[in-house]
Amino acid sequence: MTVRNAAHRAVRVATGLAVGALYFWIIGIGAEHQRFALLDHSVVSGSNGVEGYYDLLGRAFAHGHLRLPVEPSPALLALPDPWSDRINRPYRLLDAVLYKRHYYLYHGATPALLLFTPFYLITRHDLPENFAAFLFALGGYLFLSALFTRILAALSIRLPVSLYALFLFALGVAQSVPFLLHRVKVYEVAIACGYFCLSAGFYFTFRLGAWNRRSGFVVCSLLGASLAG
Repeated sequence: MTVRNAAHRAVRVATGLAVGALYFWIIGIGAEHQRFALLDHSVVSGSNGVEGYYDLLGRAFAHGHLRLPVEPSPALLALPDPWSDRINRPYRLLDAVLYKRHYYLYHGATPALLLFTPFYLITRHDLPENFAAFLFALGGYLFLSALFTRILAALSIRLPVSLYALFLFALGVAQSVPFLLHRVKVYEVAIACGYFCLSAGFYFTFRLGAWNRRSGFVVCSLLGASLAG
């Protein structure tokens, strides 16, 4: 099968659109349907009302900071041991680290670097976390479908159009991404971003080994693998 084959190329486009539509539908019906998570306060007491952790990290990076742009409550800081799980429950912010009177996000920074910070710098608005996960998941799927197509071409395997379409669709739905997108919070964003970066790394690594050793493919494969970490 050749990449230039018009029928197979049309199948790739059609399955990409179908999988993308499915992913977008899932984030709309999922448990977390809220699209934007704007905060109207800078001091938080507990985790209630705090959503969009990667939006906060994106804002922090946009302003040249590593700490989140929300501060711990005075009640938390007044505790004899603010890190004690027995006494900080009403005041602590989950999924964040308290260090020198500031909150820091301990999940990977890559999603903020790739999406949330650029989006905030351009629009001055937050990017919905479930939509960010959708973009990462769709991008990862597109890289994997392109990798699958390249492997078939390298092995000189020509699949029937119907079977090729079935395999491409299975790449998009016969794994955990649909389940992941049903309920998106900070954890799922990090996982989806790792999936995207690893898929890109695998794709460019195959291009590097199967076609040529152009420096662009070297850089992209190494970048994808490193960002996934």
